[in-house]
Amino acid sequence: MNVNAISDFLKITDNRRPLVLFAEISSKCNLTCRFNSQAFCYYYKDSPDDSFSDLTPEEWVEKLKQIKKENPSLLLLVLLGGEPLLRKDLVQRIIDEKIFLWNIVVTNGTFPLDIKGKNFHYVIGMNGTEMHHDKIRTYANSQKGSYDIIKKNLEKTERKKVILHPIINAMNISCIKDFAEEWKYYSINFGFYVPQKGEESDFVLPDEQRNMAVDIILKLKKEYSNIVQADSDLTVLKNENRHLVIDKNCLYKTGAFITLDSTGQRKYPCPSQGDCSRCSGSGIGFSLIDMNDAENIRIISRLMK
Repeated sequence: MNVNAISDFLKITDNRRPLVLFAEISSKCNLTCRFNSQAFCYYYKDSPDDSFSDLTPEEWVEKLKQIKKENPSLLLLVLLGGEPLLRKDLVQRIIDEKIFLWNIVVTNGTFPLDIKGKNFHYVIGMNGTEMHHDKIRTYANSQKGSYDIIKKNLEKTERKKVILHPIINAMNISCIKDFAEEWKYYSINFGFYVPQKGEESDFVLPDEQRNMAVDIILKLKKEYSNIVQADSDLTVLKNENRHLVIDKNCLYKTGAFITLDSTGQRKYPCPSQGDCSRCSGSGIGFSLIDMNDAENIRIISRLMK
């Protein structure tokens, strides 16, 4: 497992040549991520659930091939939603087509993790330990929490195919250590909640809480080798001018990352379209790319100099 190849690629291309494509292949989700009527998921904050018109499987495959042809430097595809595994046949077809060197399936983990193939891994979005997670990530049809089913699905899945992506917010900061201990046999990449412009919900982390969370994670990294974030990616979040540092190096704004919405249209600047002045540069887990494929990225990036 190696991420140096991606860093090498970005340095060579000055962070401006497209490397990663984010595709929101489904606008639907089986969960309703809310607390006290406050929407947690950026996807549904401003839009009703039925306001999207998703591309068909044939249209998506054609669109991805077209984007790849126009941008041959694109090596990684990140499949987003909504919940992408609501369209499992499409996910399987995209992976089988081998349009991209590597694929990442970002899922809520409530569907069986049984996609076939070698050139992908899962990123499981979570909200901390069971008590905290189930306050927010509930089923749309029953309001029942989803933590138990995620655990059951993970027990049936090859661990090296998975990275857990718990989103730290003001409601779950107290469970960071407990989460790291419970899931110490899985790779973990902590993310931080990014609010929308003007948002002052229960999820928003004040500066002092965010700094506290960073200190906790940095300390845990000395104890748990499965926490995959680089120290530098965490310490920058304590910089009082972090938004300027993050904004200057934002890979969405430089063009290294491209996003398509569920209709196949470009989305700017990023999937969440959050408040850039309060962004934490949350990572998505490139750290499980196979070593051989990482070497391929190095070779390709050198050829493209």
